[in-house]
Amino acid sequence: MILTIYTPTYNRESLLPRIYKSLCNQTIKSFRWLVVDDGSTDQTCSLISGWKKNSSFEIVYIHKENGGVHTAHNLAFDVVKTELIWYVDSDDWLENDAVEMVLNKWNAKNGNYLGIFAKVKSSSKNNRNKIFPNVCEVSYQDLFYKYHYKGDVAIVVRTDVLKELKNFPVYPKEKLVSESYKWIQLPDIPFLILNAFTICKEYQRTGYTENVRYGFFNNLHGYSDLYNMHVKCAKFLRVKLEYCLKYIVSNSFLRTKNFVRQSANPLMTILLFPVGKIVYYILKKKWAPFFSEKDI
Repeated sequence: MILTIYTPTYNRESLLPRIYKSLCNQTIKSFRWLVVDDGSTDQTCSLISGWKKNSSFEIVYIHKENGGVHTAHNLAFDVVKTELIWYVDSDDWLENDAVEMVLNKWNAKNGNYLGIFAKVKSSSKNNRNKIFPNVCEVSYQDLFYKYHYKGDVAIVVRTDVLKELKNFPVYPKEKLVSESYKWIQLPDIPFLILNAFTICKEYQRTGYTENVRYGFFNNLHGYSDLYNMHVKCAKFLRVKLEYCLKYIVSNSFLRTKNFVRQSANPLMTILLFPVGKIVYYILKKKWAPFFSEKDI
């Protein structure tokens, strides 16, 4: 077995049957399903326990104290042992031949690759039927910053490479760090492109994606680290500049005193500081009605 499908979850008892059904319908069952429960208080544990008794594929269930999806990621990446890991969220489900397509693509590879990029069919009008660049292989940064791909993408990645990357930072009372904190660290080695739909995605109004502004203010330290990691690892100058500005803005909201010294590029941070402060004051005024003075 070379593939682990990994799903973090928190109080998604009503949604998990859909992804489980899609896994049961896979044309190939040679995969492991790892579910990391981030402290659910519903019947998720009983649900998974019942499925484990009769499932046609292996299910590994881990329950942990609630700490945010990024802490569930950290745990999953630490315990996974298969060659490949595939993150499929609890509100997603798979096309019936998704695993077969991924494994066939991987087993037929000829060269050194980090994994596979595949298409995602999204319920969001802005993310439907996005077209991959007309290439057979592409690195993570090239896909998003050279070819400017804007849609969702399914990422199947080599576990050995993922384990070498720095884990998501954890701060008390903060529950979110974007997945791109990990992906931007990936070496500049290509992924294979599977130009077919594998994941179906339906965004939930209670999910992090639907609450970006509030997620930012509730997780400022994590966002600061995310932006700084992009400053450190991005290979395109415009990306470094963009995230350096975001780094300055987030630390202005945090009122961090020594963030210039902590920057992955102190000189760039000093040069962009006036612009970053202007952006900060604009956003502070724009978002003031949504937050108390304590928050901003």
